[in-house]
Amino acid sequence: MILSEPEMAENERLWIQSLRSRHDPHYGRVGPHFTLVFPVFSPETTAISAHAKDVAGRTKKIKYQLRSALTVKDFQRPLTHVFLVPEQGFAAIVQLHDALYTGVLKSELRADIPFVPHITVGSFDDAQHAEEFADRLNADGVSAAGVLPAIDVVNYDQTSLTRLARFNLD
Repeated sequence: MILSEPEMAENERLWIQSLRSRHDPHYGRVGPHFTLVFPVFSPETTAISAHAKDVAGRTKKIKYQLRSALTVKDFQRPLTHVFLVPEQGFAAIVQLHDALYTGVLKSELRADIPFVPHITVGSFDDAQHAEEFADRLNADGVSAAGVLPAIDVVNYDQTSLTRLARFNLD
């Protein structure tokens, strides 16, 4: 799995974490992040890390501005997630995702799962509750900004996350 933990103002991080603490089951395992490559079931972590390092070296830091909440059905489980989605930085994050899914990761691309750059703030068994939560966030106004300074190659085993490598963006 490859993700990026954004740098942001402390008050915005605390706001996102307060949302996640109530609604995101992964809250205690990983901080706010953008998932760039879904979990990969390959022992080739050395090759994946080398590829990630190469992509990071060709990618500039990405400025983002979160401006809206969006609900998305989970592709494997009967859950509905609430994402904070960037207005600024959306295309650059998609381009980074696409660059990572080349080379050694090309065969891992899940074309059946649309990629939406986001920070997850909730997962709900009831889609209506997810919609109501997203609607409240949008009504209150979503506004958080920052920069993606690096990408992390991580191992995630459903209980904990271990960083294997970090590569700074250019």
